[in-house]
Amino acid sequence: MTTFNTIVSLLDRAGYTPRSYSGRGICGARCLSVNLSRGHSAAEVVARVLEQGLSKADEESRTHGSLMQAVGLLGELAQELAGAKEDSMGLGSVVYWESIKWEADDADDENEDEEP
Repeated sequence: MTTFNTIVSLLDRAGYTPRSYSGRGICGARCLSVNLSRGHSAAEVVARVLEQGLSKADEESRTHGSLMQAVGLLGELAQELAGAKEDSMGLGSVVYWESIKWEADDADDENEDEEP
């Protein structure tokens, strides 16, 4: 599973809806993001995703007996998620990771920047 797919899966498990984002200074490139309502922050997203990553790593180490692989997953997640940026969007905000390029099919991201 790629880093992108792992993080998307953990965002889902944490209750977020992963979306593509192309905002300020990204020059048309698309990256991974989640929308947040007022009162929530990038730090909260990162903490919840790492919490889900820890849970997943624990499950995998119990199933496959590979604690080092689980620790490696958490280290990789922490490194990728550390670069979170946040843009205000009026009543809410978007948290995005420029370093995590959007890997979904073009058809999947046709309407990604639209509000739900």
